[in-house]
Amino acid sequence: MTLTKEKAAFAAEQHETVTQFLKERGLDADEYYDTVVFAFLDCVISGKDNFKKRAYAAMDRAVAAV
Repeated sequence: MTLTKEKAAFAAEQHETVTQFLKERGLDADEYYDTVVFAFLDCVISGKDNFKKRAYAAMDRAVAAV
């Protein structure tokens, strides 16, 4: 997975979305971070439109698949 400089900057700006998701869902970061961060990064790559909504849906699907 390769991010452009712009996408990497956006991912850094939006990283709180990952930690917020884990906290809201009551998930242990040590156990679930790797699972949800890849779903998060897929959403970063696909664009900014409705980002948080898409990211949450993708992370929910990733956790459900575990």
